Amino acid sequence: MQKVKCADQTSGMKSTRPALNQLLSDARKRKFSRVIVMRIDRLGRSVSNLLEILETFRSLDIEFISLSESIDTSTPTGMMVFTVLAAVASLERSIIVERVKSGLEHAKRRGVRLGRPRIKNLDTSEVSKIRAERRKGATLRALAKAHGTSLWSVHKLCST
Repeated sequence: MQKVKCADQTSGMKSTRPALNQLLSDARKRKFSRVIVMRIDRLGRSVSNLLEILETFRSLDIEFISLSESIDTSTPTGMMVFTVLAAVASLERSIIVERVKSGLEHAKRRGVRLGRPRIKNLDTSEVSKIRAERRKGATLRALAKAHGTSLWSVHKLCST
């Protein structure tokens, strides 16, 4: 069997991710006999999703190894520890989401403008010009370039 490395750039909270989908597809094709992860929460953050993935591996006789937790999922005790650690990963994710939401709300209350800064602050006359040019058929991209601002800024101005 060959050694295959896969890494996702997508959140472990999502149940479908490109690298995970590829891993499961390759598992079904019997391209490997074991999956090794640094920590369980790198595979996923949802208990049900982690258990589903593990069950897929088990049904295909694929060994699952977590280096940090040193768990043997082939035993009842190992499965119990896996389930508890999956629940902890899920809890950690929930706490992170709560903290981020709380931080964003706090920033908004303080008047912090979230998101990318505009390339250029547009005065009311420029806003009027942009909207008029858009009504005449100018593209958003052309308007952004002509007025030295971002495409998104022009989009927002023209959609209100």
